[in-house]
Formats: sequence, structure tokens, C-alpha cells
Amino acid sequence: ETAINFDNYSQDKKDILQSVRKANKLDPSNYMVYPVKAFLEYVLSDETDDRTIIALKGLNKDPDNYFSLYWASHAFQYRSTVENMYSAEILTTSDLLRKALSTAPFASESTRIFLFRSLVDEGKFEDAYFLVEEMLEKGNTRSTFWGTLCKAYLKYSVENDYEGAQRDLNEYIK
Repeated sequence: ETAINFDNYSQDKKDILQSVRKANKLDPSNYMVYPVKAFLEYVLSDETDDRTIIALKGLNKDPDNYFSLYWASHAFQYRSTVENMYSAEILTTSDLLRKALSTAPFASESTRIFLFRSLVDEGKFEDAYFLVEEMLEKGNTRSTFWGTLCKAYLKYSVENDYEGAQRDLNEYIK
């Protein structure tokens, strides 16, 4: 069972951490465990703030692996709450996700959504607009839906154009 049981959240949290730690201990050469471990240790554990070091171990083992890039980006997404010993210019969440998408261009739309969020958080609005246009140009239902929501978000929050955001959403709904 992979879903978190919020009735017994404390135990589920311990079980998830124990599983990831055991996977890492059983096969320390499994590069994909490190970024996942970094993210989960940070989100679920009060014991460590070494997520940067843990995530970079996985990236160093295979820097072109989609899953390592994807999970490492999650480990770094809350950078402002934990001191990062590496310069933001060296490793940004958006750079990790861009590389993940170049490695696996047909990855799920969630990767692009996380990339959008990272670009906005990093103040890279021009890149965010470009990504939105790419999503809309794909033309499939999921990309169009998320592209429309992201475009409305930019119109509302960046351009202060509430009416434009509302108009775009209403056009999509029709």
C-alpha cells in the first residue's frame, strides 16, 4: 500500500523512511535511491537537514538519469527553509527539471508542472511563459488544461490581469 494513511500518519511516516533507508543500505550503488531519500528525509524526518549531500550522491552516480534528476529537484524545491551549502547558480530546481525533460521528453505532465513552479519561484518568468506556450502547443487534453491554468496564473499573479486570466479560463471551459 503506497497511500499514506492519515489516521496513522506517524507510523506510515516511519515505515516510509525505514523502507527508503533500507533500500539505500541494501544497495548503496542504486543511484535513484539517493534523491528520493533526500526528498523524503527532508519532508518526513526531523532528524536530518543533509538533503543536499544525499541528493548530490545520486546525481553524481548518474547525472543523466531522469528519476535522479526529478527526485533531486524535489529535494531542492524548499531551498529557502534549509541552508544550502552549494551556490544556487550551480544547481537550481529548474535546471534539474529541464535536464530531466531533455533526457525524457515524453515524461508525465507533472514534470512540466513542477518545472513551471520552479521557474516562477526562481523569478524566471520569461522561461515560464515559454514553457506555457509549449504546453499549449502540444494540443493534448492534459497539456492544454495545465497550460491554460499556468497561463492564467501568470496573467493574474505576474501581469495583475485578473480579467484576462478569467477570460482565458472561461474560454477553456467552453
